[in-house]
Amino acid sequence: MTQSKGSNCCLLGTDRKDELLADLLHDMGLAVGYKFDRVQIRRGIYAPRGHADWEIENQLTRRLWLEVLTGRRALPMDVRSFPNLAPSGQPDASALPSESTHHTIQPRDGGTGSSVTEAR
Repeated sequence: MTQSKGSNCCLLGTDRKDELLADLLHDMGLAVGYKFDRVQIRRGIYAPRGHADWEIENQLTRRLWLEVLTGRRALPMDVRSFPNLAPSGQPDASALPSESTHHTIQPRDGGTGSSVTEAR
């Protein structure tokens, strides 16, 4: 297999991998009494339980993250402590942001920048 064919190289590798997997599953199936032929296996008639479990878990994970990202599901949080607290329980003043932050914005075209002060 040569890599000069670009993406065709990967397709040939995938086909060969699928063929070898079908051969392996066919031989394993015969050893434990199943009568699947290689064509049935390649068409997806048989897949190891772990493959199915992995696919189901991936689909569930994607679905749940989409619900979080679209706001339909909340991401539960259990805050146990707050960082940077002084012994009195008050926020440590040195860890807090200053009252205002000064930024200089440079345009992409190389022109002069604008100065912006952001109040907090």
